[in-house]
Amino acid sequence: MLGKLMKYELRATSRTMLPLFLLTLLLSVFTRMTSAVVQSGHSKFITVINTLLIFAFFLALIGTAVFSVVLMVVRFRNNLMTDEGYLMFTLPVSVHQLLWSKLLVSMLWFIAVFCVDALALSLPSMKTACLRVCRNLSARSSIP
Repeated sequence: MLGKLMKYELRATSRTMLPLFLLTLLLSVFTRMTSAVVQSGHSKFITVINTLLIFAFFLALIGTAVFSVVLMVVRFRNNLMTDEGYLMFTLPVSVHQLLWSKLLVSMLWFIAVFCVDALALSLPSMKTACLRVCRNLSARSSIP
């Protein structure tokens, strides 16, 4: 029964967490793209856009972590302490299973936040490293 409780908790929290993860990863990609444009040219408008995107990206990184903690606390409170909690305690499961399902799903989301933030931070550098490798391979493969 713990698996079913976790499944429904994951389903309920993924409605807000997955779009947040997508936003963080998209901001990472757009930040890398505008940084590449700024390095190739010196347009004042693009530089301002790049600065704003970098600021939004770091806000998204911090906001993802903070929002996940707030969401898990609010879900815990609403599901167990309000009228919805009254219905949760009528399920044929023990209190320990309810608490463990909330705790395990929260831990899973915190690990996912760490992984997504690490991926978002490494995407710009991975792109640069991939471009460098591709240039080296194309330079080696050209026949004089």
